[in-house]
Amino acid sequence: MVIVPAYGQTPVHVIGVDGYATPSVQGTLTLTADATDSDPVDQAAGFTYHWIVNRNGVFS
Repeated sequence: MVIVPAYGQTPVHVIGVDGYATPSVQGTLTLTADATDSDPVDQAAGFTYHWIVNRNGVFS
């Protein structure tokens, strides 16, 4: 998965499906994932979707 931050910041990768980003994420970010994602669940979904990540880096 790749988090695409606002304001053109460098994207950061997230690990697994445990709902936490690494490294720590500050501010509100939009997470996008698609069928090319390494996560098998995301691959099976086969479409693009968005999550909001809060300032603690937790998916919501």
